[in-house]
Amino acid sequence: MKRIKILLATALLSMGLTATAQPGDKENYHKVNVEYSLMNVKMDGGDTKQNWNGFGVGYSYNIKMGDMPLHLELGAKLDYHFYNGNTIIDATRTAKYNVFSATLPIMNLGVDIDLGKNVMLVPYAGIAYKIYIGGKEKGDTDNRDIFDKDVMTTDELWSRSVGTWQIGVDAFYKRYFIGAYYGGDLEKTCPQANTYKTLNFRIGYCF
Repeated sequence: MKRIKILLATALLSMGLTATAQPGDKENYHKVNVEYSLMNVKMDGGDTKQNWNGFGVGYSYNIKMGDMPLHLELGAKLDYHFYNGNTIIDATRTAKYNVFSATLPIMNLGVDIDLGKNVMLVPYAGIAYKIYIGGKEKGDTDNRDIFDKDVMTTDELWSRSVGTWQIGVDAFYKRYFIGAYYGGDLEKTCPQANTYKTLNFRIGYCF
């Protein structure tokens, strides 16, 4: 918990700095974006899979590392994911899921590759910390809070927070960018879910 508090404080302090710039400049810069994501959940002990969809909004503050073509990206985002299909435990039972989460801080190390004519590629990799704000499972006869240990079984109960990793690339033209990144959880969010992997696509603006 102490380590998490330090990471949060570092991210908030960095995002409080002000600047107006874009990739390729020597100054630090801000980024805002919207995202669409595809999340794949694979179950333990079988071939059962869940394919979730999601949308999100994000912000980051990007810190140039001297004269090197590197920068540190510190950010945060809000996501909404949804799914309609087989439940985690019973593949013959279907339900609708709605989950809200906040990821803070997001920490990436990026490499600035200047292609000329205001075009730049920025591959990056990093880690983050995701906190689930809320989530519901709506079945044929009941609605359940997926974080409530009084209504979910031990195998179904979701964790409230989890560390994550990501690797991706952004393509910039002047102040605009599009990008894609792939990532997953560093530990199990749900005991019966073996992997949570997400492919994200984003478009945004820097200033």
